Amino acid sequence: MGYYITTDNSSITILKANLPRFFEIVSNLMTPDSIRKYSQDGLYTNSDQECHYSWIDTNEVIRAVEEKSPIAIFAAWRYNAYVVEDTDSLIRFHFSTFDTQKMGDEEILFSAIAPVVENDSYIEVRGEDGSRWQWSWMNGKFFAADEIQVSYGTPREVTVDTAKDNW
Repeated sequence: MGYYITTDNSSITILKANLPRFFEIVSNLMTPDSIRKYSQDGLYTNSDQECHYSWIDTNEVIRAVEEKSPIAIFAAWRYNAYVVEDTDSLIRFHFSTFDTQKMGDEEILFSAIAPVVENDSYIEVRGEDGSRWQWSWMNGKFFAADEIQVSYGTPREVTVDTAKDNW
């Protein structure tokens, strides 16, 4: 089973000076102790780990950290990232809007990397039931905010005679 999600829009910025810390955080998240503490129990099909993060191949993430590739790390967590800005001081990613996939433990990754993600970074998400929310980063913290639903006022009758008055 699972809950299917789609990303609609995103922008994640990390200062290049913070990339070593980013790799360290992700590496620490992939230790057996961290995986046991934060993850699901049971063997993942492609792993020898006793525990795993949902839908994540631990060994693939570890290889991406060793390669020092943020793109490969996000891909291992099932987010196809691409660079939209790369300067001397920062790197900005967007995630490709992907076909629907099952939601996993990405909030664990996103909250762990919060200290190195720049303010106003965000990911907009849509759930299989139409619900929408935004994940965002501010002041070294990770947040989730549900979409505020649109509400309508009291209905008024519109007739052929009054329809043009509504313009």
